[in-house]
Amino acid sequence: MNWIADFGLRIAEWKKIAKAKRGMRIAKSRTGETVAIFVACLFVLSGAVNGLAAEPLPLLLPPHGELPPTFWEQYGTLAIISGVAGAAAIALLVIWLRRTRPVQLTPPEVVARRALEALRGVPEDGALLMKVSGIFRRYVIFAWRLSPGEMTSAELRRALAEHPGHFGRELAAEVEDFFRRCDERKFARIPPAGQLVAVEAALNLLGRIETVRTKPAEMVSKPPVIGETYASK
Repeated sequence: MNWIADFGLRIAEWKKIAKAKRGMRIAKSRTGETVAIFVACLFVLSGAVNGLAAEPLPLLLPPHGELPPTFWEQYGTLAIISGVAGAAAIALLVIWLRRTRPVQLTPPEVVARRALEALRGVPEDGALLMKVSGIFRRYVIFAWRLSPGEMTSAELRRALAEHPGHFGRELAAEVEDFFRRCDERKFARIPPAGQLVAVEAALNLLGRIETVRTKPAEMVSKPPVIGETYASK
């Protein structure tokens, strides 16, 4: 029975050896196939390269001309200067429009004359006399250069009597008498008879005061010459 077992073992070894040899043959055949495929690829690539080398290169297009300069390259400096000049012009225009305009003040004599002329034709009563004396009082304070504060007619008459100025005592006395008569008619229980014609009297005095006020000081205060004195006599 031992020879049978030994025979079986030999057969198994032979099968293993045969199987190993068959695997080696398969591996060799696969390696050969891989090498053959690689060689074929090399042949195809070399043929393609030789074909490309044999073909002539296509002709190149003619070169383009130089690119023209851009807008900023041509007019950049001029555009910047124009922008700065325009902004400066706008700023100057805004400053000129927002400037402080001088106020046109109406002379006090014109204001008084217009106010008195507007009262012409109004019936003369206490209300009218108060308006006329108030308008004329403000003008006299300006003409005599008295303190701009509010003064009563009595205070104004006293100031005119004490400081007649270059208007002379005669004109100052007439102005003082005008205010006195206005006060009499405004505050007296029984007003004097007749009309004062306050508007016309105030306009007349205003014109005479302006005549003296607008003359140069040296002409008003110039002393008379001896010849002129004798001639007047």
